[in-house]
Amino acid sequence: EATVSELLEEMSKAIEMKRTFSFVYLDIDNFDKLNLEKGYVFGDEILREIKNSLENEVRNYGLYTHVGDEFMILLWTKSKSDALMLVQKVIENVKEKYPYVSISGAVVKYPVDADNWEGILNKAKTALSASKKSGGGRLINI
Repeated sequence: EATVSELLEEMSKAIEMKRTFSFVYLDIDNFDKLNLEKGYVFGDEILREIKNSLENEVRNYGLYTHVGDEFMILLWTKSKSDALMLVQKVIENVKEKYPYVSISGAVVKYPVDADNWEGILNKAKTALSASKKSGGGRLINI
């Protein structure tokens, strides 16, 4: 797992070198409610499960970080559909163990969807918000 600054630094380098990548922003739906209803130990288990799944799936394709229940993933994939498939696999791995856990996400492709990291983050946040407002549990592809 990278730190937030390491991930942003890698993203900045990729933009500087005009290297194509996908940025994925994931968030556990209603995480606060899960923590309150099932306890913080349970919430920590879910975070660990997502981290383990990301570690297994992302290892050869990029890096990830997380802050609380939000995960940011930088993938060196050629297409957005590859990034979507990889992240969908992570979500399915978590749902196998915790079927009632819902995860929302957004996928933004550089340079197609945005050409600087501020634009990438803004589009990802906007799409993530739209996913949550529509009921959550969806990956939105910009």
